[in-house]
Amino acid sequence: MNLKIQSERRVESFDADLHNKLKISSIFNYMQDIAAKHADELGVGYHVLQEKKIFWVLSWAKVEIEGPLPSYGESLTIETWAKGKHRLFYMRDFLLRNNAGEIIIRGTSAWLLLDAETKRLTDLNRMGLDLPAFPDEHALEEYPGKFDFHGGEAQISKRKVLYSDIDINKHVNNSRYIEFILDCYNYREHETGQVKALTISYKGETHFMDELEISRAPLPDAKNSDIVNAMRESDGKEIFNCLIEWK
Repeated sequence: MNLKIQSERRVESFDADLHNKLKISSIFNYMQDIAAKHADELGVGYHVLQEKKIFWVLSWAKVEIEGPLPSYGESLTIETWAKGKHRLFYMRDFLLRNNAGEIIIRGTSAWLLLDAETKRLTDLNRMGLDLPAFPDEHALEEYPGKFDFHGGEAQISKRKVLYSDIDINKHVNNSRYIEFILDCYNYREHETGQVKALTISYKGETHFMDELEISRAPLPDAKNSDIVNAMRESDGKEIFNCLIEWK
């Protein structure tokens, strides 16, 4: 049993954006993928939890980009480890290094464990399971917190959840929401800016043909930072709240 694991990834063409740099959504895909593999190795993965009728839900995540993002064809290494519980959350961190071994991306995440039938919170110990952790080792020493949607005049866009947005759980995957967020910015904004950090809190799930209203507004007293919020139009349910910082 490895309490930390590493995986080497090659940036494929579908992982790169129009500037030939690793997409932010692909970073989230990489983190989700290695987290699932490590959970399997530690005995708390998808199939084990499915038998016990429980499942993991990503509740919150933050990434900080420190170095140049790799381009198509370049390799990087991603490392992950569990950090134990913080209040109700199971914390997990990530480091992404370029092919020279330099840290280029730091990530942290908070996961909840839910009962599949009641959708209520549960606990690994209650299920006779354990998750070994490194509680004092941090890629980012940050934890879920509340940030409200307050800012200047909001720009509003609409988004309908379509077939290609849906994953194996029949809802929109967490990394797909990152694409929704970045689609709020026009071509020129992506030409002249680069994401420095992104923090997202997942509030609800969406399904096929749900219609979302996505609001983007500048964060007061913070340069080059926005709050992006999504709400389901049918019932006003908040779906995600995101703080995105640009450089």
